[in-house]
Amino acid sequence: MNIRNKAATAEEGRDYLVIYSGLEKPDEASIRKLLEDAGCVIDELVITSAAKIAAANLNPCDFDVVIVLLDDALVEDSDIEQIIFTAAQGDCPVIGVWAPGQSSKAIHPAVAKYGRAQVPWSAEHLADALGTHCPTPYQTPSGDHSTPHRIKHNKC
Repeated sequence: MNIRNKAATAEEGRDYLVIYSGLEKPDEASIRKLLEDAGCVIDELVITSAAKIAAANLNPCDFDVVIVLLDDALVEDSDIEQIIFTAAQGDCPVIGVWAPGQSSKAIHPAVAKYGRAQVPWSAEHLADALGTHCPTPYQTPSGDHSTPHRIKHNKC
């Protein structure tokens, strides 16, 4: 049952796609705990790298929520933009979550353009971003306001 665009009840879970960068897959138990502590009911949890999405023929629109695990290197990675754009076109919320131990103060350009929020590794912040109340949508790993993303204006 696709429950996108409506709140999930305790009996209904959601399908989550978690995208990471780098060579090492993040710990599924810690991601599951973060989601559950944020009040998420999980039907399906897929954790994969951006590079493997095309190879596995995964469509981000097949999921109810796309979470991008942000790290300092991913802020510079432009390859993730197409995945986030596709999810946003399919009305699938995209939330950037800073992986533990990160220090960047930037907003990932693709998350700034197409995402709902960028939050620290915190169940409270994630719950706010997934709900209707997100007082500070773009945050650093420590929960401070992110440095604004410069937008290059088209002179037309």
